[in-house]
Amino acid sequence: MPDRRILLLLALQFTGGVIVSPVGTLLPVYLSDVGYTAIFIAGAFTLQRVMGLLSSLAGGTLSDLLSRKQTIVIGLAGLLAASGAFLTRSPALILSLWALYGVGMTLNSLGSQSYLMDAAASSSLGLLTALYYWGSTLGGAIGSPAAALLLRRMSFASFGVVFLLLGALAVGLAVTALPAAPRAAAGGARAQGASRGRLFGFGDIASRPEVLHLAFLRFLPTFCYGMLTVYVPLLLQRAGSSASAIAIYATVSSLSAALAQLAAGRLADRIGPRIPSLAVYGLFAASALGIGLLPGRPEAVFVFGVLAMSGAWSLSVLLPPLVALVAPQAERGRVLGFIHLFWNLAMILGSLVGGLMFELWAGLPFLVGSAAVAAAPILVLSFFRLVSARLQCGPDRN
Repeated sequence: MPDRRILLLLALQFTGGVIVSPVGTLLPVYLSDVGYTAIFIAGAFTLQRVMGLLSSLAGGTLSDLLSRKQTIVIGLAGLLAASGAFLTRSPALILSLWALYGVGMTLNSLGSQSYLMDAAASSSLGLLTALYYWGSTLGGAIGSPAAALLLRRMSFASFGVVFLLLGALAVGLAVTALPAAPRAAAGGARAQGASRGRLFGFGDIASRPEVLHLAFLRFLPTFCYGMLTVYVPLLLQRAGSSASAIAIYATVSSLSAALAQLAAGRLADRIGPRIPSLAVYGLFAASALGIGLLPGRPEAVFVFGVLAMSGAWSLSVLLPPLVALVAPQAERGRVLGFIHLFWNLAMILGSLVGGLMFELWAGLPFLVGSAAVAAAPILVLSFFRLVSARLQCGPDRN
């Protein structure tokens, strides 16, 4: 049974999912309803992603040098900004609030993942990471239909107030009930020196081969995932699938991906993350290849899309166990922040580059994405050789 710290963290993750999913879905509807153009709406979401990218390193630094709990609280407070966007029609204020939302999402994610890694036993980190992501998924599954019911009875402004109050409740719960995360007793000589080194230690972190391996292991599949989420529904539509069939695809892929996360996390706890990582990267690459080769076959796109989503979500669960192998406790926030920087870059590039390739030929983004993911198993093997060499040398570990 998880201890109180982890249960409260999972509850906060669930509450965040209740807020984030409907707010992110309904803001474009609200902005369109009050007269904003598609260009403005796209710009708001691009700004959110850019602010998430820019705050990655800052979030990791706060998590390590301030505290995990305080970083979570600041991140949850940033989520309040998203609900506030429904209370105004001012373009400057909407963009400002949505930028704060991007920062809040990043800080909450980095603080929460660092907190989970500190509080969880290594033998259960994979399973608890899966439950951590489940919290967000289940929160979104409940929050979205609840938001739809609210909007049948109230205005967007009233909806924004309700979700502001829900966010304030989450902040209050984090402040009053979430215990402080356990801190490293000594932090390790290397970690202590790094915290005072170049760029708050990022100069040292970015120069480590094993951390660079993890950064690219995050970048390559996310680049493909950024295209997968946007262009698989378009492929299904182009191939003649109905709106209901595309909705069924979204439901099946989410359920399958959630179950795959649980299986990958449990397997990583039992046998370590090496073999599950190799298997999941292989599944993801093969699935993207299948979509790329058969973009006009709706049944093939459906099946391979579900498998690809399952692989992509499972890789998120496998990341914390990999980070725990090479990051001392005092540096985990910054290592995660550095890796999160690559995640944001990959999401942005995947969407932009994928769009250009999709216009040339519908299967091209997935062939390129498959090639990118296919390089990852080589990096996995290289990463574990580095880990093995470090352990043989007796590194300063937490």
